This record gives sequence, structure tokens and C-alpha cells, in this order.
Amino acid sequence: MIPSFKDPRSKRVARFGFSPGVATKALNAKRCFITGLGPSLAKVDASKFGDELVIGVNYILRTDFKPDILCISDPSRIDTENLKPGGPKVVTVQHVYRRAPEVFDAVDTYHEINFIDAGSKKRNAANVPDFHKSFGEIYWAASVIAELAVPLATYLGIEEIYVLGLDGARASFPATHVWGTDPSLRGPHDATLFHLHECVAHAARKHGSLVHNATLGGVVEAFTKVDLGAIKPEAIKREFSGEAAERTIVWKGNVCSIQQTGETVRIHDPKGNRFLRHKAGHVQLSKDDASDTFRDDSTWYIEPSFVNPEWVSFRSANLYDGYITSVTGTDTYRVRPLNGVFSPYFSSFRLFDNAVHAQSRVDADRMLQSIENQRELLGNMMVRADNI
Repeated sequence: MIPSFKDPRSKRVARFGFSPGVATKALNAKRCFITGLGPSLAKVDASKFGDELVIGVNYILRTDFKPDILCISDPSRIDTENLKPGGPKVVTVQHVYRRAPEVFDAVDTYHEINFIDAGSKKRNAANVPDFHKSFGEIYWAASVIAELAVPLATYLGIEEIYVLGLDGARASFPATHVWGTDPSLRGPHDATLFHLHECVAHAARKHGSLVHNATLGGVVEAFTKVDLGAIKPEAIKREFSGEAAERTIVWKGNVCSIQQTGETVRIHDPKGNRFLRHKAGHVQLSKDDASDTFRDDSTWYIEPSFVNPEWVSFRSANLYDGYITSVTGTDTYRVRPLNGVFSPYFSSFRLFDNAVHAQSRVDADRMLQSIENQRELLGNMMVRADNI
């Protein structure tokens, strides 16, 4: 008989036939990390997780992460290029296994799990108050993290579950995943995910597991947002190895130069002779009034970005864990902590060698702002028309 949640943890772990090393991890771990594939994963140092139990999903093998367990619940996300013998234990479901038995038979796979209503998708995690009593079936959720990875971690008896790379579709624009844009792999709407994650987190709590979102940025808050820097500070990429001095970035349609002094930089707009500074949480270009306060508020540390190791992010030199961030790229930029809500892409800045090279990004920023202005104008027109 398949062990249920009520059976000893040792029996539940033994069910999957993990390798001795992974079995020991799974049996003794009080916490684990589930790695999604949001762009923000680019700022996480995968090499720092060797001593942790790591559960990856879908195409995680295309990144630097080497998970102990790989969860797949969608046949369109079978990574045939990277699934090889000697890799992670694959945990999947019957209907996915039947799509590519030759792939899964060649690697270490467990697939004795049913997928409920995989065809009609009428029964999903939002309508099920608890996980299946023996983890013998999962419920459609349009999210492998919600429908398979979190239930699996809970079944293994993990008390603290931390999710990384869970950015949300809105915050992932224009790239859907850490390795780049793939229009065929769009996720569900953020509001749908929020409700699903609430339900999954509630079910996990029934079995003694707490689910947290340790993603750097993103917009998914149903799993309680926590600071990865407080949990595993060494896993955050801080050291930028490239050259930034005298190069340029684009900030809201302005080409700004990087003025570097030691470990810190100032961001200068030569046309308006302004500097990027924070004030009352907002970030804006302002004239230097030569005060110590202005100097402090316009001084930044430069770090690897949230989407590309060759791009940069900026952390305030006088406001702890305050990064220059935006949610949409057209809204007000603010200084936010890593566990705040923001878009990894629009909080990352590409370095250009000169203003000419930056022009394409300037044009894109202006077009985005134009689209946003048109959207607002159209909304006002509709409101007026509806009130007639």
C-alpha cells in the first residue's frame, strides 16, 4: 500500500527510490528550495545550494542549478535535451510519462501519480481543500509548482518550503523564463496563480509545511514573501565583474553615464546635468544641490542584474537593501528591498558603450510610455462615454 501523509516520514521518502544521498537529504531536511524559472533566478548563485534539498521544475536543467529532484507535470515541458542518466530523480505523472516513455525510462523516474482531469481541466487545485491522502494523484493548476512540487515537498515532510524564481507573468515581461522568451510557454494570469497558491499553501499548512516565496522581486505574494538574504545571503549575486565606469544606461528614455568612485557609482544625465537620487522612496533625476544629503542619496552600489549577468542593478549606499526598481517600466521608480514586488527586467539596466548604442533602448522606452499613455487616454474616453 502506498504510504499516506499519516505514515512515518521514512516510509514516504522510501517510496520514491531516491539515491542514498538524496534520500538522506529528503529524510533529514527541515527546509527545501523549489526553483521556478522566472528571470530573477539569474541573480541567484546556484552553486551555493549543494547542501540544500533542491526541487527543480521543467527546464531547470538549462540553468546552473543541479536539483536533487525534477518535477514535470506538463508534457510540453519535457526537457529531452538535458534529461540524461545520472541526473536528478524525475518525479512526474502517468499522463506525462505515457507521452515519452523512452525518455523517462532512460533516466531515474517515478511516475506512479495520476493527473486528475488532465483533459477537461475542470477539477483544479482551487477546488480541492487538501492534497490527496497518499499523494496518489494531483490536481490541475497550470503551475507545476502548485500542482506537483509543493505537494511533493509537503509529502516528504519538509517544514519550510522556499520558492525561487516565481516572478509571475506580469513581472516576467518581456521574457517568460530565465533562459529567454518563449511565447509557447506563457503561464496563467497572476490573479489565477494568486488564488491557486493560496489554496496550495493552505493545504500544505494542514500537514505542517509552510510555503514561502523567496523570489528576488516578482509580483506573486500568495506565498508569503521572505528575504532570501536573511535565509541564505551567500546565494545572492552581489559582485559585478564587468566594467561600468564611463559606460551608459537608459533610464526612462534618458541616456545616463556611470561615474564610478571605488565601490560606488553615481548615475549622471549629462543633458540635464542631473543625478539619479532617491527621496522619500522615489527615484528621480534631480539637480545636485551640493549637500551631503544629496550626495548620499545619489550614491549607489553596482551589482549583477536580476535578468542577465552582464547587466546591472543598483543598490542604495545609504538605504539598507534598497534597490532601484519598477513594476512596469512606465510607473514611478522606487527603492525597494529584494523581497519587495517589482519587475526583474525593468529593475535591471543594460550597460552600453555610448549613447548611440543606447538609442534602441531609448526608443523602446518611449514606445512603452506611449502605449501606457494611450491606454490611460482610452480608459478616460470609455469612462466619459459610459457616463453619457
